[in-house]
Amino acid sequence: MSTQWFSVAAFIVAVVLGYTVIATRNDDGISIPAPVIAGYYLKDATIVETGTDGAPRIRIAAVDVQQDMRDNAMQLQTVKADYFTTPTADAASTHWVMDAAQGRMPAKSDVVKLSGGVTAYTVDNERAVTFATSALDIDTKLQTARTDQAVDIDVADHRITGHGLTADLPREHLQLSGRGELRLAENTPRQIEAAGDAKISLPGIFDHEGLELRDGGIRLTKVRSKTPPLVQADEAVASNTDLDNNRFTLRGNVEIDLPEQGKVQSDSAVVTVRNSRIVHATASGQPSSQPNAEPVRFEHRRKTKNKQTNEVATETANGRAQTIDYDVLTNLVVFTDNVWFSTGRFEWRGEEWQYNLTDGSGSTTRRSTTTVLPRPSSDAGGKQ
Repeated sequence: MSTQWFSVAAFIVAVVLGYTVIATRNDDGISIPAPVIAGYYLKDATIVETGTDGAPRIRIAAVDVQQDMRDNAMQLQTVKADYFTTPTADAASTHWVMDAAQGRMPAKSDVVKLSGGVTAYTVDNERAVTFATSALDIDTKLQTARTDQAVDIDVADHRITGHGLTADLPREHLQLSGRGELRLAENTPRQIEAAGDAKISLPGIFDHEGLELRDGGIRLTKVRSKTPPLVQADEAVASNTDLDNNRFTLRGNVEIDLPEQGKVQSDSAVVTVRNSRIVHATASGQPSSQPNAEPVRFEHRRKTKNKQTNEVATETANGRAQTIDYDVLTNLVVFTDNVWFSTGRFEWRGEEWQYNLTDGSGSTTRRSTTTVLPRPSSDAGGKQ
C-alpha cells in the first residue's frame, strides 16, 4: 500500500535546512560548486503516515528529529508511536502504542526501527497484550513487528520470556523463535511495572523449542514435559496461556511414558494439567477412514514374582486401540474401539479393555474374544 509521510513541524524544515558548497572538478579541471544538504533538526515533532484514503495509520511523536546525512534517514529521540492496523477479513483494526528511547526511519522504507527500552501494548482490547524488548522493527506495510533480541510478553496475568519475536499486529499473533518460559504474574502488567516486576515463578510443564501466542491461546513446538509422566510431541496447543491448570492438545509423534518401562504412542492426544502436573491423558489414533490408519499403540513391561518359587520375571503387555485413556492418579488404562490386547499367552479382542498398570490385572464389561495360547514346550525338539 502506498503511503504518505507528513509532519506538523514540516513548515519549519525550510528554515533549519542548511546548504554547504564543496568544490568539485569536471573533466577539464574546472571547479564546479555542488550543493549538499547538511541536514535538518526538528524539536517536538509529530510524524504521521497515512493510507491512500488519507486516514492516519501511524503517528510518531519524538522530542528530537535529526536527519542522518549518510542515507537521509530520520533519527528520533524519545519516541511514542500510535499504530492503527488496517482491518483484515478476520481481524478488526487494532490500536498499538509503542514507546522507545530512540527510533530510526530510513528513507523510502515502510519500516520504523525502534531501540532502547522498547515497549508495545494494545489499547481498548478485551485481552491486554504487552511486550518489551531492546529493539523492534515495525513494518507498516506488512503490519508486522520483529526482533531478534530477548523479549518479555504479558498476556492478561501471564508473562512469557523468550528470544526472537515475530508479531502479526492485526491478529495479535505473537511467535517466539527461541526457547521460552511461561510464568504466572502476581499482578497485571501495569501493576507489575509499578511494583518492580513482582511475580511468582512457575516450573513450566513443558520444555519446548518454539512458542506462539494466538487467539488468546498458546502453541508450543517440539514439547517434552518436565515431570512424570514424561510426554512429548511435535506441538502442544491450549486455548489460553495458563500452564498451571489447562488442557493441551498434542499432535504429531505423541509419546507418553508409563511406569516401569511402558509407553503409549499415537498421532494425537489431549492431556489435562492440574497444579503444573499431568493428571490425565487421552490418546487417539488416526481416523479409520484414512488409508493405512495407525491406531494407538501400547506397550508395558512389569516385573512379576512367583509366589511359590519367589522367582522374578518380566511380563510384557502390548495393545492397540482407536483410543487409549490413561488416568495417572489411579494407574488405570482403558482401551476402547477395535481393541487388541496381549500379555503373550493371552489375547483379548473387543471394544473395551481395562488394564491396571500397578498389578497387571485386566477386565472388561463388554463382549470380547479371549484366546489362550499353549505354553511353549520345554522339550529339546520344541514339541508341544
